[in-house]
Amino acid sequence: MDKTLFNTRTGHAPVADTKNLAGGKAYSRDPREALAQLAVTGCFGDTYYASAHEQLDEIKAVLALCSPDFVAKCAIYARERANMKDMPAFLLAHLTARCGAEAVAQAIAFPALRAFHAAFPRVIDNGTMLRKFVQVVRSGAVGRKSFGTSVRNRIRTWLLAQSDWRLFKDSVGDQPSLADVIKMVRPNPVRGSSRWALHEYILGKKLTEEHNLVLPRSVLEYECFKQLQLQGKAEVLAVPDVDFRMLDSLKLSDAQWKEVFRRAPWSMTRQNLLTAERHGVLKDPEMVNIIAERLRSPTLVRKSRDFPYTLLSAFIAARDAGLPNAITNALQDAMEIATEKVPTFGAGTVICVDVSSSMQMTPVTGGRGKPTKVSCVEAAALIAATLVRKNPDALLLPFSDRLNLEYKVNSRDSVMTIAQQICALPSGGTDCSLPLWHLNGRNARHWAAVGIRQIVMISDNESWSQPAKFASYGTHEFYRRQGTPLAEAWAETKKRNRDAKLICIDLQPAITTQVKTASDQLNVGGFTDDVWRVVQSFIERGSTSWVDEIERIDLHALDAPAHEA
Repeated sequence: MDKTLFNTRTGHAPVADTKNLAGGKAYSRDPREALAQLAVTGCFGDTYYASAHEQLDEIKAVLALCSPDFVAKCAIYARERANMKDMPAFLLAHLTARCGAEAVAQAIAFPALRAFHAAFPRVIDNGTMLRKFVQVVRSGAVGRKSFGTSVRNRIRTWLLAQSDWRLFKDSVGDQPSLADVIKMVRPNPVRGSSRWALHEYILGKKLTEEHNLVLPRSVLEYECFKQLQLQGKAEVLAVPDVDFRMLDSLKLSDAQWKEVFRRAPWSMTRQNLLTAERHGVLKDPEMVNIIAERLRSPTLVRKSRDFPYTLLSAFIAARDAGLPNAITNALQDAMEIATEKVPTFGAGTVICVDVSSSMQMTPVTGGRGKPTKVSCVEAAALIAATLVRKNPDALLLPFSDRLNLEYKVNSRDSVMTIAQQICALPSGGTDCSLPLWHLNGRNARHWAAVGIRQIVMISDNESWSQPAKFASYGTHEFYRRQGTPLAEAWAETKKRNRDAKLICIDLQPAITTQVKTASDQLNVGGFTDDVWRVVQSFIERGSTSWVDEIERIDLHALDAPAHEA
């Protein structure tokens, strides 16, 4: 008999039941937990260990094991709280395939159809999301290429419910374009109305006097400006208030660019600082002040749906391009505001941040056509830096297959500075257990006296390396144990710190974990402040899991949070 199967001794981790993508021991996630992780981190791009196609196959397998209601709740959670785009659109498209299967089977109840209609208005909150949803369905990746009558009517209703101004701004983009979507669902506005004329304009049809009489004013102003700009006479007109991308090809003058940036929304300003510099906008001290004040505005920062790591990307780009100090300082101020919801844990906090090669070499959104320049390690370093700022007495342990104990963080440095220092540390393989073995070894008595309250692990969760010298950690039985190295190290930690809790923040789409979710172990993923809401709930209640948070979403509540247009 293998006695490990019926072991009654405490302090042992459960037996690992699978391997992760790196080949290390791991635990399989529950299907709902796996779907949640994929929903808030998946961007359908190549990661260090898996291709985009493998990721697609993975989520299809997980979806088959989840109910339509939970799929809909995950789509809502991923869009409203995790601020994702691709994955919510895919989950919604998956429900349309289930709707088709239900119709074929002539089922009495249509749970997938109900779930789809409940999630649609909360996931499809702008034209970009609509186009992504249509693209996924038409690709056939979810098992069907047609919409079906019910889905087609839903899209048609959504189009007709948008204001003319909103629809005009959402007409930017292709693959598919909004014109393609209109052709597919064929909304039928009243002839002679402004919506009828706008549809004809978006479809590229020849406009007549009848159209011009009812076209929305914003369209007429843009077309007039565009024609005069082509003739070199547009200086007499104000730049129309349209999407930035509609102006980018019109060869505006420096004065006109100043007008554009004078009224630009927060996200567009953050994304196009180098454009402002290129067109001479930042040579004007008044414009520098306007842009800096906008970037550091607490109201606008909180209202935006940008990930905090995009601020780090903007800061690095602005610094490297030599933009005015007022701009880089404003970005640092914005970062402090964007990360203000990070919790204060108090004494006994340990922060473990993975700086391994897989974290260094993988964009946080995956490698694809235009991946973000921000790597996983930069996103992880940013999370660690914000935790250090809020918890100055916390112990920071950067690791790969070695501990970077030589690095001493200064909690009074800015978030940006700390994050960049962490990113510059040496990398290597991945051993998530190393920080805990360090605490369990020579430091065990010290930490038993001080008391470890919570350990926060920030990683891509692909631990595979193991400590070279177990004797120094007092782990001579390690090789006879069958849990993951992290789970075994955590079991040792719990012997001396019974009230401690382990929080694993996973930044990459994966269906395996290094520790099983339990009352003292939380697995959570994502890049937004909602992670901290889940963590805070876990710290306070203990038994509340991430899946429970998602399950509490009311599918029939249409109170989606407002956000910047």
